[in-house]
Amino acid sequence: MDILEEEKKLQKKGFKIIACLDESGRGPLAGPVVACALVLLPRKKFDHTVFKLMRKIKDSKKLSTRKREEIFNIILSCPQIEYATSRVTEKTIDKINVLQATKLAMKRAVAKLQKKLGKRIDFLIIDGNFGIDLD
Repeated sequence: MDILEEEKKLQKKGFKIIACLDESGRGPLAGPVVACALVLLPRKKFDHTVFKLMRKIKDSKKLSTRKREEIFNIILSCPQIEYATSRVTEKTIDKINVLQATKLAMKRAVAKLQKKLGKRIDFLIIDGNFGIDLD
């Protein structure tokens, strides 16, 4: 799925603030689950270099560590991107299971991002085969 094209379709349907969500840490046997919520902010001057780069990334696991860090720094410097992260510890994962911990991390990341933006997110695009409730 081309996320940028998907966002354009959603914007045409009236959604203004669209966040993408992903996690890291569901596969390993030990360690936390970390989730990131990210939005692309509308700007008059748009840096298309970042988006061309993002379109080329299909699976971050297939990138070298050096390339991932390079892309990460480019994304951090992009004024059109706002994001928030959240971490759920191994202890919590053991209590509630990894799927529920992933959903909790995602909910927290979205809440942090909404607070940062001062606005409610209209639509979530989640990398996974599940949804989350934000209420």
